[in-house]
Amino acid sequence: MIDGGTVWALAPVFFAIAAVYSSVGFGGGTGYLAVMALASFPPAVVPPIALSLNLLVTGTSLVRFGLAGRVPRALLAPFLAAGIPAALACAYIEAPRTAYQLFLGLGLVAAAFALVIGRRGVPGPLRPPGRRRLWAVGLPVGAIIGGISGFVGFGGGVFFGPFLLLNRWEEPRRVSAACSVMILALSAVGLAAHGTRLGVPVADAWPLGAAVLAGAVGGAHLGTTRLPAIVLQRVMAAVVALAGGRAVIAVFGI
Repeated sequence: MIDGGTVWALAPVFFAIAAVYSSVGFGGGTGYLAVMALASFPPAVVPPIALSLNLLVTGTSLVRFGLAGRVPRALLAPFLAAGIPAALACAYIEAPRTAYQLFLGLGLVAAAFALVIGRRGVPGPLRPPGRRRLWAVGLPVGAIIGGISGFVGFGGGVFFGPFLLLNRWEEPRRVSAACSVMILALSAVGLAAHGTRLGVPVADAWPLGAAVLAGAVGGAHLGTTRLPAIVLQRVMAAVVALAGGRAVIAVFGI
């Protein structure tokens, strides 16, 4: 069970996370995981809640990006082909609580690093891969991202987006659209597995769902605010890193 007062108190925080992440096509899974880790949510409810919220946010983002014709379908194909089955398989892994917390902590720290470097990309012209290279690289990378996402309980956008940008395979707006599709797919299969094993605490967490849905809609207008998106991104990276460090330290009882 989740304390109702805690859920309502965290709703504004989840709204802000959804607004920031959705503005660049992400679902916010690492942010939700970080906050729930800091708030000491029961581990059994963390993955299904994070994945459910991911679906709400990325579904909203996908409508925005997809209707604009920005989804690079050919580029996504190998990542989805390997990532979906990997996410499904790893979501069914039942690890001891300490092992999950350690993996969650390390995953959040890595995600924080990806958040810091990912939106910068590498200056220079695009270098789209040929079909052979795309599949040779996309299949193993997709499997790794999908496996981590399925086990921990997020959509993998914080790894997928930086990978595309740092390799200069696509321009930022199409990367955001690609991330929305990737996160939506991996979150859906992950939720199917985690929900089957653990259930989805809809009755307890619905205020968080309402908050992130509103945040996702507001995220479309985030670029019009005075606070630069890079500042918000770095603040979020710090929160994610803090939660990751806390999860790792908790494993060792410090």
